[in-house]
Amino acid sequence: MVQAGTEYLVTGVGRVQDLQDIADTVVSATEGVPVRVVDFARIEIGGAPKRGEGSANARPAVILGIQKQPDANTLALTEELDRVLDDLQAELPEGMLIQKNLFRQSDFIEVAVKNVEEALRDGAILVVIPCRYKNPTSI
Repeated sequence: MVQAGTEYLVTGVGRVQDLQDIADTVVSATEGVPVRVVDFARIEIGGAPKRGEGSANARPAVILGIQKQPDANTLALTEELDRVLDDLQAELPEGMLIQKNLFRQSDFIEVAVKNVEEALRDGAILVVIPCRYKNPTSI
């Protein structure tokens, strides 16, 4: 049961073993004749409850998130996952697509490393240029 954003687990304690037991459950009696669930309902196994919406690029999608262990190398793990997902993609039915580049922690790491490299380069240039103009013979 879901109420006000909180999900509660409700466990029925009974002797129901299969769908027929549910179908045969008496819910009332009319003029002494029992009215069973099967008299007014179709009894079948339903789908699992929907737990949310997934979308990618404004289209419905199944979203799979993979969390790494704290001591794992993110870049190496991403490369390995790409190989595995490529193999899986080859086995999927036509029209199904695995989009590996929607959100990747490795992308953030690579951008951060590139930013540090650029900052070091720019910092080195800014240190060398003023020295060169202060005392051109010292370099």
